[in-house]
Amino acid sequence: MEIIFIIGIAQAIFFCYLLLMKKNNKLANYLLAFLLLSISFSLLLKYLYVTNIIEQMPHLIGLDSTFPFIYAPLVYFYARLLTSNKPVFRRKDSLHLIPFALFFIYIFFSFYLKSGSYKYEFLQSIHNGIIPLDLNI
Repeated sequence: MEIIFIIGIAQAIFFCYLLLMKKNNKLANYLLAFLLLSISFSLLLKYLYVTNIIEQMPHLIGLDSTFPFIYAPLVYFYARLLTSNKPVFRRKDSLHLIPFALFFIYIFFSFYLKSGSYKYEFLQSIHNGIIPLDLNI
């Protein structure tokens, strides 16, 4: 199972490199490369969870929770840049980033600023089947 994570991470990084080397559609390629990098970082954290290496680096616990909120807006912005005659970022496009921003602000103050031991205990409680209310919501 671990080899699948490593292959996925390597492929995402390789495609990021290819996208960044292309000359046309620079902004669209940057967005797609950022999406692939965020997916590879999320895969890396999942790999660390599966192999229990995450327990040695408790400050990385929970970093992957915000990534799913940025995937859809990045895909939308990428598709818009490729299909639009005028590739501009409009003010109303920022509405797509609100779920990511709100969740990031919430998780930053309620979890990311906590100590490593708190994060490790949090992970252990989830392994024991005790899921906090805010995580369920």
